[in-house]
Amino acid sequence: MIPPEGPADGPGPVPPVGLPGVDAESPATILIAEDDDGVRRFAATYLGRLGYRILEAVDGRDALRVAEDYSGTIHLLLTDVVMPNVNGPELARLLLEVRPETRLLFMSGYVGDGKVFPLSLVGSAPLLQKPFRPAVLAEEVRSLLGHGSSDG
Repeated sequence: MIPPEGPADGPGPVPPVGLPGVDAESPATILIAEDDDGVRRFAATYLGRLGYRILEAVDGRDALRVAEDYSGTIHLLLTDVVMPNVNGPELARLLLEVRPETRLLFMSGYVGDGKVFPLSLVGSAPLLQKPFRPAVLAEEVRSLLGHGSSDG
């Protein structure tokens, strides 16, 4: 389980995060696909507090349905590697077929050490090893969405 956020775990409230062509009124959208309710709710709540628009899915199949129903841009897919129905790498491959602009961030409690998880079907994508600290999640998301460090 992910530890609760403490005082040293990251920034306080920050303004909404946008991308080029996406202003503060239209923050970046993150689709979170995670079968563990606690991890999914934590990530959704924390990233939502940072100003991102959040879409949630309970597994890969649900994520594909959510993506199909969502008409806006999905800037980032944050997905568990191991899930029932459709696993994370397969979800990423399928989503990128119809939304090639989507960036990928994987998370897993089952993969060994290493920052990059080789995914033969979708190239290489960053991997967060669970459990992870909230500040680490925030930094990875900011980095992938082109915002760099939140430390200034």
